[in-house]
Amino acid sequence: AAFTPLSPLEGNQSYTAILAPSIRSEFADNLEAEYRWSFFTPDTVLPTIADIHPDDGTQSVSSTTVITALFSEDMDTTSLTPNSFRLEREDASLVEGTVGYDNKRVTFTPTSTLVSGRSYTARLTTEVLDMAGNALASAFWWSFTTE
Repeated sequence: AAFTPLSPLEGNQSYTAILAPSIRSEFADNLEAEYRWSFFTPDTVLPTIADIHPDDGTQSVSSTTVITALFSEDMDTTSLTPNSFRLEREDASLVEGTVGYDNKRVTFTPTSTLVSGRSYTARLTTEVLDMAGNALASAFWWSFTTE
């Protein structure tokens, strides 16, 4: 016999299956006692970016802005580094800064004021992982120009 759930089981969940003693075998024998077993379904859902700041293509962004991205789920903070979340100048050189995380939101705070009238690209790499170890499906980037 097989059990097929009516809907897919959710990922990252613990389930317990129970066979009642009233169940009969093909030989009409009942189970001697209730039988239980548990199993865990893995989290296979990839994280996504739910929101960014500043918005892609924004002009006249403050040169003291903090760059942020909001994720669809909790992230592994050890994967959020200046290597995995970085800010690049027009010539692709890296802006130095610090990365922070709180409540699904990662922040990049530049160490010094950004140069006025310049374009910058914020980039999240596939090194960014959720709590189950799932990476972003692809690198994510957006650009803005300072005032």
